[in-house]
Amino acid sequence: IADNEAKKIVRSALEAGYRHFDCAFVYANEGPIGSALKEEMESGTVHRKDLFITSKLWNTFHRPELVHEGCLRSLKKLQLDYLDLYLMHWPASYEPSDELFPKGEDGSILYDNVPPEETWKAMEELVSMGLVKSIGLSNFNQSQIRRILECAHVQPVVLQVESHLGFLNQEVIDFAKSVGMVVTAYSPLGSAADQSTGENLLELPVVQEMCKKYNKTAGQILLRHTVQRGLCAIPKSSNPGRILENIRIFDFMLSPDDMDKLNAASGNSRRIRPPLPNLRSFTWNNCSSEAGCPNSVNRWNPSNWATVTVFQLWDLVPGVFITEAAAEAAVREAVDVGYRHFDCAYFYQNEKAVGRALHSALQNGKIRRESIFVTSKLWHTHHRPELVTGACRLSLRDLQLDYLDLYLVHGPVSLMVCSPRVIYHGKSQKPGDELMPMGPGGLALYDYVELEVTWKAMEELVSLGLVKSIGISNFTQPQIDRIYRCARIKPVVLQIESHLGFLNQDLINHATAMGLHVTAYAPLGAPGTRSAMDNLFDLPVVKEMSAKYGKTPAQILLRHCIQRGLSVIPKTVTAARMRENLEVFDFQLLPEEMSKMSAASPNIRRFVGA
Repeated sequence: IADNEAKKIVRSALEAGYRHFDCAFVYANEGPIGSALKEEMESGTVHRKDLFITSKLWNTFHRPELVHEGCLRSLKKLQLDYLDLYLMHWPASYEPSDELFPKGEDGSILYDNVPPEETWKAMEELVSMGLVKSIGLSNFNQSQIRRILECAHVQPVVLQVESHLGFLNQEVIDFAKSVGMVVTAYSPLGSAADQSTGENLLELPVVQEMCKKYNKTAGQILLRHTVQRGLCAIPKSSNPGRILENIRIFDFMLSPDDMDKLNAASGNSRRIRPPLPNLRSFTWNNCSSEAGCPNSVNRWNPSNWATVTVFQLWDLVPGVFITEAAAEAAVREAVDVGYRHFDCAYFYQNEKAVGRALHSALQNGKIRRESIFVTSKLWHTHHRPELVTGACRLSLRDLQLDYLDLYLVHGPVSLMVCSPRVIYHGKSQKPGDELMPMGPGGLALYDYVELEVTWKAMEELVSLGLVKSIGISNFTQPQIDRIYRCARIKPVVLQIESHLGFLNQDLINHATAMGLHVTAYAPLGAPGTRSAMDNLFDLPVVKEMSAKYGKTPAQILLRHCIQRGLSVIPKTVTAARMRENLEVFDFQLLPEEMSKMSAASPNIRRFVGA
């Protein structure tokens, strides 16, 4: 905004009674607001001690050595000696740049790999220096808040998030309040019509009903609803009449029944899209991108993978369980298409091919190591603690990497280390390296290794700097609980079968409650895994949604998984299918359509024993 306009807005706000001004480096208006506030303070209209000024650290200043500079820039523009509140604007870190949204040659955001804990430590220094009175967070989810709480000497006092009648965001609000944070709601009027439904909160029948009952405007009803939920509200307005209207909400109160009625009308659909243009997949790592730094890895591990849905982005991973030649070609194609998360496993027997493709892409500059997220898995024959490190190093050797971003225990079952007879994928395996060792009669040769013993060895991989995060795959609720009871380093990811044919919702709910991020394999139902089972593509409800949205059945199924809060790893080797699988971020299924699809699930596994 221009200086003259800013002066009018600030003067109108002060005259109306406002004393809290919410600013941010990225808004690019701190200069005009600072000039306006200074003029009002010099004229005696208001005193500094009566104002509460908030600003926010932008994503390009997350490196600890830049946090001080980021704060000083805001103070200089605002012409203030201190801030009352300084927030981390987003959990995502961008590469340092004079641009607000630094981009590479392909137009993708250049994001940095700064642990949020490191940024927070630098934020705490601002308090010690007297530059800010309080510090807090913005747009953080529960897992990310926990990470800050675990390391903080100075606790975050405020969480600023999107919240309004269209998107209550109640779970994260309840969590923030439970840990002593005050919650500020931005866009309390809904900001704009819902992008998927066109719904305008001001025009909702229940809002119009309350307007008539209380003789208030729709904006005042929405703000009063927010305030009575125990939130601070920061409505955006530059119109003097609207500024005055927004503050006149303290002369009435919505009845408990009316509050319930309003809450029940919420569609719980975000209005605000995060500032991450052209970024197709985003994972938030929590330690140095360099391998061999056990102190950093060990220190920050407990909640290493932040849930990516806070950004409305999900990882779509080309599952690789194919021949070496096909795997190498598929990975090259995936890199070109835009994939950055690769789900591998020793069991798939193609990590060498994947490694060659990734190494080539890294060498020619198509990707950087810190820009990709590589997962592998410990196979059943390597559960004995003395074998875990060797198995991990073998995957690292084949993948031509110094470290893994995520290493999973592939399953809770342990198998014997060797057997002289096994044929797998048409190749005889040497003794000691069989994938599915079998004894007389074709029976599997099980080993008896306690899960807890294997997990302790997995934790050592983190301390050694060989992996950044560890997790589990195909575990049940009791097995997850066993790991949690013994863990020094908690698992951060659970990978399981989940799709419209088998929702696996009870297990997902349990894992989520424990703080695990859930990845769904076979999100398309793995057509053909059971000949007698229906193909999910042919389900009437899938065809109905496909026709409505002009999307393929696969895209409908992937979107259904994503809106359930899961990361998905569809298996494919063709470039066209890879592109198709990525094109699921330009539409959103309605809540009633999600319910309709879920109700159609037969809840039958495709994978026996998984």
